[in-house]
Amino acid sequence: MSIVNNDTTPSSADFTDYGNVQVAGAPLTRTFTIQNVGDESLTLNGTPLVSVGGANAADFTVTTLPASTNIAAAGNTTFQLRFAPSALGVRNATITIASTDPDESPYTFAIRGTGVRAPKI
Repeated sequence: MSIVNNDTTPSSADFTDYGNVQVAGAPLTRTFTIQNVGDESLTLNGTPLVSVGGANAADFTVTTLPASTNIAAAGNTTFQLRFAPSALGVRNATITIASTDPDESPYTFAIRGTGVRAPKI
C-alpha cells in the first residue's frame, strides 16, 4: 500500500496507524519501503536519512535506517520504525525523508498509535 507525500491521515490500511500498543509493554515495529519510481537514481540526503518529528516524536524510533542513500531507478530500500508509547492516548508524529526528488522532497507522512493500559489479570 502506497503512502502519498504529505499524507496527514494515518491509516491501518497503509500501516501508518499502529493501533493500540500497551504503555511500557512490547513495542510494535513496522517496516516501510522507499520506492524510486523515477527513471534516474534517487539520493536520500537528510540528516538523519529518516527523521521523526511532531508532538510525540519520542514515542517513535527509527530502528533500522535505509541500507543505501542511493536508490537506483525502479529500486527500493526499507527502514524500520518502532512505536513504544510513553503515555496513554493517541500519540502523533511525522516522518520526513529528504532526497534529490525534484517535486517530493521532503517526503512527509503522519503516523500515530494509541497507548493503552495492560489488561488486568
